[in-house]
Amino acid sequence: MKYGLHFRSWDGLYSPEQIPLFAQMARDMGAQTLEIGPPPCVLSGDVGVMERLGRALRRVEIDTLLTCKYPAGAELSSPDPDQRQRGIEFLSGLIRGAAELGSYAVAGIVYSTWPHPYERDMIDKQIKYERTMRSIESMRRVMPLAESCGVSLYAEVINRFEHYMLNTAAEGVDYCKQVGSERLKLLLDVFHMNIEEDSFEEAIQAAGRYIGHFHVSEPNRRLPTPGSRVNWKSMGRALRETGYEGSVTMEPILLFLGQTSYNSRLWRDFIQDASMEERNRMLKESLDFVKNCF
Repeated sequence: MKYGLHFRSWDGLYSPEQIPLFAQMARDMGAQTLEIGPPPCVLSGDVGVMERLGRALRRVEIDTLLTCKYPAGAELSSPDPDQRQRGIEFLSGLIRGAAELGSYAVAGIVYSTWPHPYERDMIDKQIKYERTMRSIESMRRVMPLAESCGVSLYAEVINRFEHYMLNTAAEGVDYCKQVGSERLKLLLDVFHMNIEEDSFEEAIQAAGRYIGHFHVSEPNRRLPTPGSRVNWKSMGRALRETGYEGSVTMEPILLFLGQTSYNSRLWRDFIQDASMEERNRMLKESLDFVKNCF
């Protein structure tokens, strides 16, 4: 297994213009992977800037993957074919951008928009089924590009309060099977699993070879620490037993700050000292703990 950090670990300090700096800090802390939001050059399709950034990341010697968040009006599961096409084009752009940067994957809620606006949209079983099938159909159109670029997609299984489509590992496996591409795997996340799964270990075993990426945080999204109610060693053992060789990436959310913490419904700060020095100290300490457990 590899071990990594997520760009959200530095909420309030992170800047997409300084990705190589954060990559170097992550590497200095012992991380082998870094999950980053798509930088402006990827969103704009600026190949020259992507090539330069890719070279800088290769010098750091850290593997990167991109997160996915669709813009308004781009939705793989929409009944509107224009919205589906915009979703396909956006995801295709992320795949091409990942390939240009040398990133190995695009991860997150790749199958739909996030968070789902429940206040404007009533979901029932039939609607869920129809939208899931449209998302699968759209994903099938994208996967040949991912396969030709050598870029994997990791569909994140998330809790019912943020989305309705893939809430359990079993639903995620079924989605992957129906899409039918070896380049589509699952992203399992301890925070979401704590809400939806009866057992961390059984969910990991059920997902098995379909696990492509793994997020860790405490159930309230603090950094993993000794003495928590999560049996980290048991979880690591279950993951190893599947033959998993991907990244175990820490994704804490530590501050009540801006749009992303609003989307994650965090209304209080978990740290008092948000300085870079203290943040990096905490991240390294927690990363070392996770490595020891897994």
